[in-house]
Amino acid sequence: MRPVAKAIKKATVDADGSRAVLINHRNSGTKAPESSSAAYTIIDLDEGFEYLELTPAEPTDIVFTGDGDIYALIPDFGTFQHQVHRVRSFAVTVYPVPQAPVYVGLLEGVDQAAVMLDDPTGWLTFIDLVDGGIDQVNSFELNSFIE
Repeated sequence: MRPVAKAIKKATVDADGSRAVLINHRNSGTKAPESSSAAYTIIDLDEGFEYLELTPAEPTDIVFTGDGDIYALIPDFGTFQHQVHRVRSFAVTVYPVPQAPVYVGLLEGVDQAAVMLDDPTGWLTFIDLVDGGIDQVNSFELNSFIE
């Protein structure tokens, strides 16, 4: 058993059992600014190393990918500064998205991630995993409302 910096709300372990991500309770911990921040903790279960990442809002989902990356979906309905975090070897890259993220998947062979956003007309964000560029496709389901 090992102590962590903040109380645990949810835990997710990757398929091979080598890493875990903990979604932490916002109002927990003993040190500022962690004590009042939303956060997630990444733990290398083989080495025992852990990393706490503070976030503007509570992550709703953690996705492990086959290439070793971790994605955290962070909708922020307070400030509407929604984010997707990509974690690679404990380095976090933050991608702002215009709507709440609900799903992320990798597009094989093109080094891109597709993020589905919470929008009734359909909205996707494509993240270029090489240069960090972001492209948007929205309203692709607009014609589905025609009767």
